[in-house]
Amino acid sequence: MIKLKDLLFEFKNQLFAPQGGKIDLTKIPKGKLRISSWEHINKPKGAFWTSTHNARGSDWVDFAKYGFSWGGELVSALLLKSTGGRILHIKSDRDYENVYEKFPRDVKHGSIENKWLDWKSLSKKYDAVHISNSALYNDNLYGWDVESTAWFNMGKLKIDKVIELN
Repeated sequence: MIKLKDLLFEFKNQLFAPQGGKIDLTKIPKGKLRISSWEHINKPKGAFWTSTHNARGSDWVDFAKYGFSWGGELVSALLLKSTGGRILHIKSDRDYENVYEKFPRDVKHGSIENKWLDWKSLSKKYDAVHISNSALYNDNLYGWDVESTAWFNMGKLKIDKVIELN
C-alpha cells in the first residue's frame, strides 16, 4: 500500500526545464495564475509546468532530449520544492473519470466527443494537478507526454536552485 507521505516525498522536488534557453528568474511567474482551457487540447492554458525530479533525473528532461524537440536544446533547469497545497493527483483512468464528473467540459471535434476538464474551474479549487505516467494512457490526456504537474498557484513552489543540463 502506498502511503500519502511517500507520495509527497517523491513529489516534493520539481523541475522546470524550458527548451531553447537558460533560466531567467525574472520571468518565473508569481502568485495565482490566470488559468483557462485550450480549445484544441485538454491542457490548462496559463499553467506553470514542472516534472518530478529525483536521483534518476526527470521524465521531461529525458523526453525533451531523446524523443521530442520543438523549442531548441535544454540548457538549464530550475529546481523547485513543493510546499504542499491542494494538489490533485491523477494516477489512473478511474481518477480521471472522478475528476471529470466534478469538472466536465465536453468538447466535440467533428464526430469525436471528448471528455475534457474545465481547467478554469479546477484551478479555483486546486493549486496544481499532477498527472502520473500510469494515467497517460487515458485518451482524454493526449498531449500530456510524460509525468508532469501543471501549477495554478506559484505560492506553493519555492525556488531551490538553477542547474545546468548536459
